[in-house]
Amino acid sequence: MRSDTEQSGRFYLTDNCQCRANVERLTGKEGCTCNWHTLGNTWHMIVFLTTSDTDILTLEGVQAELPVTLSDTLALNPYVLVQDDDAFERFLNETLSSADLILTRLLGGDRALGERFPQLEAACRRLGIPLVACSGEPVRDAVFERRSTVPAILAQTSFEYLNHGGVANLGNLLRFLSDQVLGTDHGYEPPIPLPHDGLYRPGTVDAVPIEEYMRLYCDQSRPTVALLFYRAHWVSQNVEFVDAFVKALEQRGCNVLPVFCSSLRENDGAVFKKYLMDAENKASVDAVVCTQSFAMSQKRGPEISNTSDENWDVRVLEQLDVPVLQAIVSTEPQMMWEERDIGLSPLDIAMNVALPELDGRIITVPVSFKETVSRNGAGAGELRRYVPNLERIDSVASLAARYAKLRETPVSERRIAIVLSNYPTKASRLGNAVGLDTPASAINLLNAMREAGYTVEDIPEDGDELMRRLIEKCTYDADFELVSNVVESTFQDMS
Repeated sequence: MRSDTEQSGRFYLTDNCQCRANVERLTGKEGCTCNWHTLGNTWHMIVFLTTSDTDILTLEGVQAELPVTLSDTLALNPYVLVQDDDAFERFLNETLSSADLILTRLLGGDRALGERFPQLEAACRRLGIPLVACSGEPVRDAVFERRSTVPAILAQTSFEYLNHGGVANLGNLLRFLSDQVLGTDHGYEPPIPLPHDGLYRPGTVDAVPIEEYMRLYCDQSRPTVALLFYRAHWVSQNVEFVDAFVKALEQRGCNVLPVFCSSLRENDGAVFKKYLMDAENKASVDAVVCTQSFAMSQKRGPEISNTSDENWDVRVLEQLDVPVLQAIVSTEPQMMWEERDIGLSPLDIAMNVALPELDGRIITVPVSFKETVSRNGAGAGELRRYVPNLERIDSVASLAARYAKLRETPVSERRIAIVLSNYPTKASRLGNAVGLDTPASAINLLNAMREAGYTVEDIPEDGDELMRRLIEKCTYDADFELVSNVVESTFQDMS
């Protein structure tokens, strides 16, 4: 950051001086003779607007390695600007006017900012500030790139750096833009491809080949649990909650395969076949914990009408045939979850509960929350990352470990409970489901389980018989109990 400095145009003397002299010398007034001070250096401020908080985390890891003249680079999630008119005006009047270059990476292109993007674009053109427009999607958006005020090749190359991701690529991107647009001579490397998917091991930076991972970190005598998480967390090293899961599962006697990828739908579920299945397309894991949001497919149903990826999950999940637990990585702070009557926000419920449930995932609990961990970082005064809730992670890890070990238990020895709803607490509402015959479905399920080898005895003849048995043994209906007592008393009097 700038200190009490002298400036001439865009030249600054700063407390980042490489000679590490005292404050008086840092001003250049008391004989500081380092090359940096005597020659003078142009201080460039690059503002990175990104809809991905993981990009902001990545920049935090980059800043220590940047040339000192780029250390004023900052990142900001533009959503905070579009939600507050005053915040956007302050950005235009204060931050933008001090910037040398604006780099944007927006999910949805200019639609991410609505009417604000044309205003930003116009202000950049009016002030002569270079604007680089890149899509936040994994594929280029040539139309959005044309909103850039720099040559098209620079926007295309910037997208390549961002799409590959990671600390090294972001650092080289900033040097690239500084050299190509702002006229510096820092030097840079071309975009470095990073794996689209892979196996992560806590304490390592690079992805680990599967053969090496199995040899070093797995015991064939133990059950294996796969842990699925987003690639964006891996490239930004936002993996504290992943590390906590690995530790919790290994403490419970399980091998853990932490697999990162951008989407479970890519290439007809290739990530499942690559890491979770053997050469015969049979499961090589005993259970799965998934922290990714949304449903895997847009189409539901058992029938395969074509070979498009819209139906891939039916094939792959049926072949995998192991429990998939949905561990919720909340997009909000834990305090908001604790204070809200319904817990999760409507957005989290949709992304991490309702849609994943369509795939048949077993919904568990929130295991991580997005917290503000610094107010002095690269994120324009606020840095957010996913912080694990260790108690909840232990709970889900315990459940996953039991599911994994259950796979080795003979079918005839497994103990299964079928739980029916009873809301409101009236005997007439026991097992209620709108448009469905729950008792009949339960009978069909019991018969199917017996045919599959489960030990199931004394199955009721039909749904009515099942309901009669349940009501006789247990009910929360006070009125029904009163009637039962009256009937019983009557029978006693008659006898």
